[in-house]
Amino acid sequence: MKGKPLDPSTAAAYNILPDGGRWKILKNDADRPLAILTDKADAVQRAKELAKKAATTTKVRVHKKDGSVEIEYTYHKSIIPHR
Repeated sequence: MKGKPLDPSTAAAYNILPDGGRWKILKNDADRPLAILTDKADAVQRAKELAKKAATTTKVRVHKKDGSVEIEYTYHKSIIPHR
């Protein structure tokens, strides 16, 4: 049985956004952040860890202060089970 092709627009995403000198991690467009950190690199690392553990293909988007996307990482899930 073949799976459906991935629609990139529906992939889960962790967004890292500036928040008054801190960095918040939001899953998709949630109202409440999963975490708020003082260091941008720590926020990126935490979001990457969450994305790697996700059950589906997941994106990590790092935003600039103006709201635009600075960089985006995509973590694909293998359809082949690990042994």
